[in-house]
Amino acid sequence: MNQETVLSKSISLEDTIKLYKVTLLSSLGFYFNMKISPTDKEKKFIKETSERSLKLRKSIKCKHTIARLNTQDRFKDFINCGDWVIGNNEINIKDLLRLKSVTFEEVKIVNDEVYKYCLKYDEDGFFSLFFPKFVPAYKKLMKEYK
Repeated sequence: MNQETVLSKSISLEDTIKLYKVTLLSSLGFYFNMKISPTDKEKKFIKETSERSLKLRKSIKCKHTIARLNTQDRFKDFINCGDWVIGNNEINIKDLLRLKSVTFEEVKIVNDEVYKYCLKYDEDGFFSLFFPKFVPAYKKLMKEYK
């Protein structure tokens, strides 16, 4: 059996979408966690994002782990947290979305949800309205994922 056949049988469409959302949340959390001294708001964001990611990962039925990072990816702004090991096969989340024929609309729903989550943090506080941190980080992530 080839890799595509194994992956298509071992993971459901629902789990694929959850993995995509975990990938986005993990990447955002990692971005703010890499800062030398994150602000209290950033620490709160990191904590909540980690909790959301963990809860979502626990709800995924298929056996999965995050793939080891390549050396060249370790120092990027957004480390590619989109590589997963599923059924002993390593696959990037974008390839998995294509393989499972996830629609643009399904991806857009997840993107909008994560965007609103970031927006919630930027709307909280006077200076955040003028100097947003979380939505620009989300937009930078989306630019890298396209």
